[in-house]
Amino acid sequence: MNEITSQGSAFLDQFRQWDFLWKEDLEKSFKKFLEGGEDLKEIFRKKMHAIHVGEDEEDYQNHMKEAMDKFDFMNNKILDGVTTRQPDLAEFDKKIEYLHSVKQ
Repeated sequence: MNEITSQGSAFLDQFRQWDFLWKEDLEKSFKKFLEGGEDLKEIFRKKMHAIHVGEDEEDYQNHMKEAMDKFDFMNNKILDGVTTRQPDLAEFDKKIEYLHSVKQ
């Protein structure tokens, strides 16, 4: 009985690295991947910062507030209930390459 258990475990160990294929729910796994990315609001804030960084402090603060207010308005009207996190394209490519290797 011990020999059968040992051989059964050895057989299963060959496939443990891919057990996510039958253990994870596809929708939950994709959602988890998306949530690992940077939030769209933070991406927008960084872009606005880069545009207005050389201005004097008062102008900078006014432009940033105006830009973020516009983003919040858009976010509340258009993006309500939408995933706004954006994974890095390099991470996305890495994940796709990994899944292709699993397929092979």
